[in-house]
Amino acid sequence: MSTTWMNLSLIFKDSPDIKDNYLFDLALQYNATYLITGDKKLLAMEAVENVQVVSLANFKELLANAD
Repeated sequence: MSTTWMNLSLIFKDSPDIKDNYLFDLALQYNATYLITGDKKLLAMEAVENVQVVSLANFKELLANAD
């Protein structure tokens, strides 16, 4: 197992909980397609730029339908 260090700029400020802003920074700065969460406040955001905010159940459904 190895560790990968990532540089992250703390830019995002629109999360309902300030402690979750870093999740959007990671997703946006590293070009994620999805942010998977069970947090209802984050799920209510639906999308930020090109990042879709989805539950684990919805993500599993997306993967199942990708075939």
